[in-house]
Amino acid sequence: MPKTPWADRYRAAPTNKSNVMRTIILEGPISRAARAKRVGLSLPSVMTITENLINRGLVRAVGKGKSSGGKPPELLSVVPESEYYMGVDIGRGTIRLVLMNLAQKVVYGTMVETGEVQPVEAFVDRLCERIQSSLLESGVALDRLAGVGVAMPGLIERDTGHILFSPDFGWSDIPLQSWLQSRLSYPVLVENANRALALAESGWRGDGGESGTHTVLCVNIGHGIGAALMQNNQLYYGSSGTSGELGHITVCKDGPLCACGNSGCLEAVASGEAIALQARDAVCSGRHIGAVPGGPRKLITVDGKVPTKDLPQVILVATIAIAIFYALIAMVAGGVLPVSETANQPLDLVARAIMPTPVFLFFVIGGALLALTTTLNATFAWITKPILQACNDGWLPHKIGYIHPKFKTPVIILVGFYIVGLIPILTGLQISMIADTAVVLSNILFAFICFGTVFIPQRMPELWEVSAFRCSKSKLYLKSILGGVSCVVMVLVLFFQMSMPQAVILVIITIVGILFAQLRYRSGAVKPVKSYEKL
Repeated sequence: MPKTPWADRYRAAPTNKSNVMRTIILEGPISRAARAKRVGLSLPSVMTITENLINRGLVRAVGKGKSSGGKPPELLSVVPESEYYMGVDIGRGTIRLVLMNLAQKVVYGTMVETGEVQPVEAFVDRLCERIQSSLLESGVALDRLAGVGVAMPGLIERDTGHILFSPDFGWSDIPLQSWLQSRLSYPVLVENANRALALAESGWRGDGGESGTHTVLCVNIGHGIGAALMQNNQLYYGSSGTSGELGHITVCKDGPLCACGNSGCLEAVASGEAIALQARDAVCSGRHIGAVPGGPRKLITVDGKVPTKDLPQVILVATIAIAIFYALIAMVAGGVLPVSETANQPLDLVARAIMPTPVFLFFVIGGALLALTTTLNATFAWITKPILQACNDGWLPHKIGYIHPKFKTPVIILVGFYIVGLIPILTGLQISMIADTAVVLSNILFAFICFGTVFIPQRMPELWEVSAFRCSKSKLYLKSILGGVSCVVMVLVLFFQMSMPQAVILVIITIVGILFAQLRYRSGAVKPVKSYEKL
């Protein structure tokens, strides 16, 4: 397996070559003279370094600069497609993967659930498969990948990428970098997430400076709390390699239990997750979150409002108030309108007789249109969800599930539904026929889903273990059978009430749908993932 000089150059102190390369990336197109001045080197030295970069295909000429009296200087810039780098951020809940070209432009990105982290070697196998599939999905030539950088929380040995201890994952003594390197054909670097963040901020955003004299402290507050120290543009690890591990400093002797096994760690008290838990407990109990010494008197004021107690009361009071309101309207209407003329008459005829024309049009016709629109929107809001999930999983083409970037709505699906809704208006077809067909098709789909749930524990054990609907095998079979049978009964009842043409059309649609699903599945396009709402 290849060594990792690629990884080493990111940990090492900046060299003349790396400073020149960084300057071209951040400030290019730039001339040789300007680069020499920027990095504090002689022009011959910069020219030698530049020629080496050109010969390697990393840098190229892109034109001429402005002349100050002599020959116009040649401007050089990086070749973006010459090298690519993959970054993998392993978090407790999600794994983020990005592919970046030499010009620091992200050309591909995705996010997947972390899933089960035990056994570790099985997790590493899944991670490598995800890295390989991401590279294929990106369309980048594999020989252009310079290396893979992996960041995760925990104590990580500097030279080997060995996981000494990771409380978030319950790992200890895991040779992660070696395992990844043995499974991948690219150089691999495994680093602590906070140090990786410090490297990115200090080394490749132009903040590092060329003098090599300044110090950077990067503090990362999220699920946990961590930090990394840069001195003279180099990561500072400390004598024990634990520099920056602020999260597991004890700040409250009798504080809450930390993931590392100790009590009162800074991470267990002041991390994002810890603060969220404190806020939740305070809201549910009706307490104020306590004062911070020397800080604001109250961070959050709940004022005794407890949603779990107050919401049912609000719903009850609102229901009674609406009932009384409608009763009063009925009393007024009964006292004003002549019963003999209005009894058993359609509402629109009564309204036309007693209302001025503008008021009648506004309240009756406008109200009807508004009610129809809101009903359609409410219907489409839930009916589009399974279709959108089918697009996300690959049962339907992904383009059908296109989400509008501004309005965050599945515009193609919605347009399709509105077109279907226009069919009865344009053709005179009874809308009940479309409704009955849709109900039957929905129940056929639901029957497949119900019967198919019995296979989830075997086919998707990791998802089943964390599912909120997890139950015993006997209960799962009972629910699946009852749900599937009820859907089948509904299909049969409606089917035998249909006309012959409608029944034939329904059978054709069902057969075509099943065949299409089989073709999509066998083509490899179907790749079930988590809910589209969490992507």
